[in-house]
Amino acid sequence: MGMQVRQNSPVFEWIGEAERMKNVWKRAAACLLFYIETFLFLEISGLFFNTAVTAAVSACFAYLFWRNRQSIAFAFRRPKPWTWIFVSFLALSLILGSKLNVTKDSLYDEYWVTYADPLKAGDLVSLLLVLPFLYALVVLVMQGLDHLTAPLSEKSGETISRRDIRKIFWIVTLILFACMLPYLLIHWPGLIYGDSLCSIYQYEGEMAYYDQFPVVYTLFIGLFLSVGQTLFHSINTGCALYSLVQMFALCAGCAYIVIWLLRKQVNRKLLYFAVLFYALTPMISLFGISMWKDPLFSMALALYCLKLYDFVTGSGKSGKATALSFAGLLAVIGFFRSNGPYVILFTLFILLIFKLRLKDRMRMTKWFWLVHAFVIAVVLVVTGPVCSAAGVEKHPEESLSVPLQQMAAAVVYDGKMSDAERNVVGTILPLDEYKEIYQPGIVDVIKWDDNFNVEYVRAERGEILKTWISIGAKNPGIYLRAWSLNTFGYWAVDKWDLNLYVGNITRAGFPSDMDLMGIEFDDLLDGLPFIPKALTSVMHPMPALALCAWLMLLSAAYALSRKRPLDSLLFVPCLASILTLLIAAPDCYWPRYGFSVYYLLPVVLMFPGIFHKTESNSKSMSVKHEN
Repeated sequence: MGMQVRQNSPVFEWIGEAERMKNVWKRAAACLLFYIETFLFLEISGLFFNTAVTAAVSACFAYLFWRNRQSIAFAFRRPKPWTWIFVSFLALSLILGSKLNVTKDSLYDEYWVTYADPLKAGDLVSLLLVLPFLYALVVLVMQGLDHLTAPLSEKSGETISRRDIRKIFWIVTLILFACMLPYLLIHWPGLIYGDSLCSIYQYEGEMAYYDQFPVVYTLFIGLFLSVGQTLFHSINTGCALYSLVQMFALCAGCAYIVIWLLRKQVNRKLLYFAVLFYALTPMISLFGISMWKDPLFSMALALYCLKLYDFVTGSGKSGKATALSFAGLLAVIGFFRSNGPYVILFTLFILLIFKLRLKDRMRMTKWFWLVHAFVIAVVLVVTGPVCSAAGVEKHPEESLSVPLQQMAAAVVYDGKMSDAERNVVGTILPLDEYKEIYQPGIVDVIKWDDNFNVEYVRAERGEILKTWISIGAKNPGIYLRAWSLNTFGYWAVDKWDLNLYVGNITRAGFPSDMDLMGIEFDDLLDGLPFIPKALTSVMHPMPALALCAWLMLLSAAYALSRKRPLDSLLFVPCLASILTLLIAAPDCYWPRYGFSVYYLLPVVLMFPGIFHKTESNSKSMSVKHEN
């Protein structure tokens, strides 16, 4: 018999040590690889403008990877579908975004300046390589959110009386109004743009009504103009009254969001930062004094998100007051923007899917569906047959922005087209003009061209859509590039310089013919010392819209991966509005179109604090009734 070696002999100890060292080297190699991938990812994306900072941040992620290697390995062994879905779309957006040669300073340049490189086979390889890395990175982020749930939530459990709730609401409202008021006084009677003037012209009978400017919103403006002209004999006063009422409504809306976070037991110290965000962000104040349909629409959409979440989770009231609040918010959403009804319908579609899956875990009542059905029916009837009977002109070219851009790109890049298709496209605009005027980031240069055949587009919409589809079947690559350049501002998270974009206000332009209507701008604080430059300027940056939208999507994926499906519904209406921009965006990037994202930004950043309870105990903070 051969000699037997005892288990505790030096030979076995040496073998065990070798195995341990082998595992250590494997883990170290994986950690080093993760560091390299993180560094390259951050460097290419341009998130940090300093290589040393990028290296330091990458090292932090690598350290977290080392500390959480076992849980990450478990996440790969038992992958969560919703996390993978989120990561897949994020990776796809990064690959598409990397193909775009565009910056915040070249958004509306010609096609030889702003262009997209075609996709290649190597991009598929890049996609497959980046997926595991992004998955590990997102798993790390979600584990970090798990650790933030306690610090972001209020631990005292102290109840708050209704009287205190009302007191806090009015205090916050007045603080925000006081912070916004200097902007109005400097830009008296408010910021009025070309779109604003069109609505004023329509109400005053100087211009025909047409559906690009919602009739209900025009009549809403007209209400204040009538008061100003009747009581004060001044259209300036009417414009100022509009600004004051809108300011108050928006400040009250922001205060409601703060109260909502308070009720959800978010750490009260963080609520001060939410108030400071609303009070000291110049763009929020400037947006509040802008005569646009977007401010009130965006706030209504943000409040609808919160009301809807409270209702379906059972943490909100269910009565006549709730039904009326839903009806009011839905009316503003449906009437003030043409994409409003589609946002509501998409939200209801998602709710129906969740209701079929969750059944009794999700509160839904008959009156909830009836209120939505009634408001949608009223909106469609008023904006359809009623407006048509009243002589309101239809401008369908506004909904054809993406098709017009894609067909124009097919002409510019010599795409495949039959003679019949070329005839349709040439009837819209002479073929030789496309290469002269085509700008990938904006469709208005086509619609506003003197040779644009408006009558043909309005009369033959069906034929144009049919031609658009047939051309797209032959030129999918050109269509994808044209779509990417026309919508990237709403999804391309890697375009970090959009965080420095300051054209949200100046992009609209201030018409020079204000005096034709008797509108006169004035600086009521002129001559006062120590007026900060931030108050007089209208050029201020905001976080990129795409970045905020992806943070919302991350919150939804986080909730779904933690088996909290109802919490994932919080941002559905807001994300639905972004989705409509991806389908029919007239402009590659204009933050005002998705401003509801900014109103909800404190909610997004404090989402883990709302997440601090199990779903069965996720009721809002109890409110003590006063005798």
